[in-house]
Order: sequence, then structure tokens, then C-alpha cells
Amino acid sequence: MNENPDPTVILPWIFVLFPLAFGLLWASVLTLTSRLGGWHRLAQSYPDEHVPEKYSEFMSSGRMGWMNYNGVLKMHAGPRGLHIAVILPFRPGHPPICIPWHALKVFEDSSMWIRLARLEIQHQGREIAKLLIREAAAERLRLKDRAGS
Repeated sequence: MNENPDPTVILPWIFVLFPLAFGLLWASVLTLTSRLGGWHRLAQSYPDEHVPEKYSEFMSSGRMGWMNYNGVLKMHAGPRGLHIAVILPFRPGHPPICIPWHALKVFEDSSMWIRLARLEIQHQGREIAKLLIREAAAERLRLKDRAGS
């Protein structure tokens, strides 16, 4: 006897299990990128406990460690420091951070023909991360005026 599985039984399971498996894979990959790039370490040192309602820079790009965050960053220069968050579909493993002004140093940098700002972030007197963002975004946020450099 040839017993083929009934597609009416298997198909609903595929529709349930595939999104769950994809979501788990998506969250796992994003959490791994957070750890490889340094976001995880930064979030442990500077969690954002007062997330702003509105961000002044939205869909910005940056590079931290080996990871590029192209068009997924939102930033706001508030009184406590620089608030940085990743937009929702890419947020797993990337909790919002707030870097206090005293822990932030801003330097000019460049990559080929693009002018960048290199943000060096310190915690307890040692550098824990570098974030490269476009210089135009840094100027709009007035980072040089506010940072500890």
C-alpha cells in the first residue's frame, strides 16, 4: 500500500510553522549581528531608559564594528545624550541606547568620497565602541557642540 500524506493535513502545519521558523531565524541573526558589531556591549553600558517620543534623524545609516546599519537607525540629540535606536523590523537584539554627552567624542573621518563623523564612545575611561555616521547627520544633531570632545 502506498500511503501518501494527506495535503489537507500537512498544508496548515506549513502555514503555521514556516512563519514561526522564519521569525526565530530572523531574531537569531539580528541578535548575532548585535553581538558581533558591538551594539550589545553598548546597550549594556548605556541602555535608553527614557526613549524619546520623536527622533530628529530617521532612517540614518551607520557602521559599528563589522556591521552596517544602512537606513535603519534613528537618532535624537536630547538633554541626557545621544539617543540611538534601530527601526522596528530590525530591532531584535538591538535595544535603544542613550550615550551620555560626557562619554561621546566626535571626530571627522572619510570613506572614499563620503564625509563621515566617527563617534568614539567611552565607558569608565575606556573606549567600548566606534560608530561611523554621515557628517551631515552629525551636523544636524550638533554633535560636536554637545559631545565631550
